[in-house]
Amino acid sequence: SNSWCPGGGDQSNLLLPLLLPLLLLLVSLSLSAVLSIEGSPSGGPRNRNRNHRCREAVAMAKTHYDVCVIGGGPGGLAAAHGVKKAMPTARIAVLERRRDLSTPMGAGIVCGVNGLRAIQALSPEAYGKMVEMETRKASSRRTRIVDLEKGVDETKPGRAKFWEEREERFGLRPLSLPWWRLRDALALDLPEGVDLLPGLAVTGMEEHADGGVELDVEGEDVLSADFVVGADGYFSRVRKHAVGDEEPTYAGTRIWRALYDPQLDSGSCFTAHLLRGTNYNWLNYETGPGEACWVLSKTEADPRQRGGGASIQAISGNAQEGARALAEVLDIMSGEFPRTPSPALPFPCRLS
Repeated sequence: SNSWCPGGGDQSNLLLPLLLPLLLLLVSLSLSAVLSIEGSPSGGPRNRNRNHRCREAVAMAKTHYDVCVIGGGPGGLAAAHGVKKAMPTARIAVLERRRDLSTPMGAGIVCGVNGLRAIQALSPEAYGKMVEMETRKASSRRTRIVDLEKGVDETKPGRAKFWEEREERFGLRPLSLPWWRLRDALALDLPEGVDLLPGLAVTGMEEHADGGVELDVEGEDVLSADFVVGADGYFSRVRKHAVGDEEPTYAGTRIWRALYDPQLDSGSCFTAHLLRGTNYNWLNYETGPGEACWVLSKTEADPRQRGGGASIQAISGNAQEGARALAEVLDIMSGEFPRTPSPALPFPCRLS
C-alpha cells in the first residue's frame, strides 16, 4: 500500500483511512466475537429493521450525510465508530456494495496489541465479544514447527513464542478470529445516527469547489456528504480519485487463505503448524470453536503477467474460483508432502 494524504487547502473533502487507531486496526490482524448467523447485520432483527429504514431513507431523498464511509468491512465500520465518537451529532452512512451481510466470508485475521486497543476504544462491546470467544477455543494447544529443507520437526506445548512475547511485553495477547465475525461484531454495535446501507456500490464521485462531495450510487439517486472516508480496499476508488493513485505494486508474494473445520473432538488439543517449504510458508491457527484458518504464502512472479487475477475475494457460491485457488495450493505443496514427517500436516483440502 502507498502512504498518502488528501489534497491541500479546501480543495479536498475526502478523508481517507483516518484516525491513528483505525490505521493500527487495519495494519494489525485478529479478534473474536460470539455471534451466530442469526445475529448478523442483515440476518438479525435489530439490523434488519435498521437496514430497512436506511434503504427507505435513501428512497425518500434524504440523501445528505455529514460523513459517508465507503466500504462496510471491519475498516469501514471501525471508521464509522471512530467518526461518531469524534462527532457525536454527525449523520453517518456506511455504504457496502454487497447486499447480503449475513453470509460468512473471508478467512481468519489476527489482531495485534494496537489493534485490540483500538477496538476496545471504538467498540467496547465488540471487544468484549472477542475476548469471550477466545475463552471458547480449545482448552489445550501445542505448536509444531517444521522446516523441510533443514529436516526440523519439533512440537512444543502452548502457543508460538510470538504470542507469548506480546503478552509478556504489553499485557495483551493477539487474538485470532474469522474476518466476518469481526465485521459482525462492529456492525451490531453501530450507534444511533450511523446507517449501514448494504447493496450500494459507488460508481463515481465529484468534489464541489464550495465544499462537499457527490457520490454516484449504482441503482440509486446521488448521495452527498460533507466528507467521505475511503475504506474500500486495495483498489480504492476513493484513493484513486483523491490523489490519482495507481494500482498497488505487486510485492512479490502471493497469499492464499481459507477457513476450515479442524475436526476436534471435545477436549482435544489444537495443533498450530509453522511449515517452511522450499519456496513457500504454510501455517494454521485456531479462529474459534470448531474453526481454524490456514495460510500459504509463496514468492513468485506477478500473477497478472500470466493471466491470473491480482486479488480474489471469496464470494458465496463461487465454487469455481474456490476450486481453482485450492488446486493451486495443493499443486504447490504436493511435491513435498511425501517428505513431511509423521504425523502428517492438516491437509488444506479439508475446508468447511
